[in-house]
Amino acid sequence: MARLVKRILFVLLGSLLSAPYVAVVVWAIALYRFGSVNPLAPLFGTGVAIGLFAVPAALRVTASLERTASDELLGTRLGRDAPRAELGDVLRAALWFGVHLATGFLAAVFLVVLLPATAAVAVDALGGGPGLIPGLLEGVGPGTTAVLLSAGTLASAALLTVVVSQLSRWAAFLLGPSAGQRVALAEREARAAAARNRLARELHDSIGHALTVTTLQAAAARAQLGTDPDAAYAALTAVEETGRRAQGELDAALAVLRDPGGPQASGALAEPPGLAQLDELVATFSAAGLTVHLTADRACRTGALPAGASREAYRMVQEALTNALRHGAEPVAHVWLALDGAWLRVRVTNPSDPGTPVRARPGTPSTGRGLLGLRERVLLRGGSLEAGRSDGTWTVVGALPLGDRGDRMEGGDPW
Repeated sequence: MARLVKRILFVLLGSLLSAPYVAVVVWAIALYRFGSVNPLAPLFGTGVAIGLFAVPAALRVTASLERTASDELLGTRLGRDAPRAELGDVLRAALWFGVHLATGFLAAVFLVVLLPATAAVAVDALGGGPGLIPGLLEGVGPGTTAVLLSAGTLASAALLTVVVSQLSRWAAFLLGPSAGQRVALAEREARAAAARNRLARELHDSIGHALTVTTLQAAAARAQLGTDPDAAYAALTAVEETGRRAQGELDAALAVLRDPGGPQASGALAEPPGLAQLDELVATFSAAGLTVHLTADRACRTGALPAGASREAYRMVQEALTNALRHGAEPVAHVWLALDGAWLRVRVTNPSDPGTPVRARPGTPSTGRGLLGLRERVLLRGGSLEAGRSDGTWTVVGALPLGDRGDRMEGGDPW
């Protein structure tokens, strides 16, 4: 019942929308009477009528409103506007607008003209009316008039029933996306999904690293508070600095979630961490109790590399050191970065107990998603990443292409 009521409301909405257009048609027809006096009058009326019909029907906002009305009242699932509307899409939407107006006009004629006239004729035929039949249709007998009105009313009712029953199907065909628009929508959704995945990996890398460092630093500060206040103070300072950096990175991620295309998001993502911050990263882990031995080419230490490769190398080192701090048999790690032609080579090692599985330190939960997400990002850039244990040493080895190759494969997205 509710579905039928909504369909009736949709048709009545078309009746209201058709009223101004009916007035325009009546006005244009009236101008034909002046054709003998001014031959341009009929042409003018026809041109104005066509323009008043065509312009609103071709507007994008009209199609958007029709989609909303169809979804709400006809039960379709057309959703948001499809991108890149072509001429064929505009014509389909305009045709649907015409169908909506025509259906509403037919319903108005049925309710306002045919149904009351048929009722009056029926009352008159039974002898209880004021005698409307003889004068209703000039030159047509009462019996023929009654038959014609009844037939017209029944035909209109049948036509309305058929049209209303097919409105949802027609709306899906005329207002729904074309094949090209479906492809564009799929591409847009794929880009959005990829952006969400990159954002999730970025949050894991940055916030996960910060939580690991702050947890271990807070534990160290608590253990040293009574015996070595200076060391405890240094650990708490490191917690403060790490938390401040994590807050900034979290704000950047939230800016992207709130408005991916907004200026705040663009500004937040303009300068992601890279190898220029490598010494600062090493200092953070050193303050957390991990001894890091760094060997890197000058270009790697200064960050004078393509932004994409520099960022991914930074995240690679960050993830490897985080895992070394969490799972390492000893608090020591070795980091090598070197340029090899058109490639950036990264290698991080730390002692690992071969007799037991990798284990997290108390208070430092691990989801195991870090290396997987990092490998996905590196592969997207055309690089490689391998990690494993051999002879008591856990090794992470990665290779990243320099130049435009990696940026093209990644699609140029800053995340």
